[in-house]
Amino acid sequence: MFKDNPIRYPDNGRKFFNENGEKDELAWLDKLLQEFGSYASSYQIGAIQLLDFSLKEPIKRDFLIYPTVFLIRHYIELRLKELIQGLNFCLNQTK
Repeated sequence: MFKDNPIRYPDNGRKFFNENGEKDELAWLDKLLQEFGSYASSYQIGAIQLLDFSLKEPIKRDFLIYPTVFLIRHYIELRLKELIQGLNFCLNQTK
């Protein structure tokens, strides 16, 4: 099933991560993503994408349930950390 799919690597000269926001690269690392909320949203989007894909491809559901649950669990963990950080700021006026 998945083993039949070829492994896809970036083309020569392309980087998977970059810090300059170049449009032809695959992912952009920005200071915006250094907050818990941005990371949490990324995990949420990933989980939703996997769920959508699983609904379209029922035969792959058994393979995708564990990564989907992991992404949801991590999303909740990061939102709780964000909440704790916010409450701490309200109480102590510090991060």
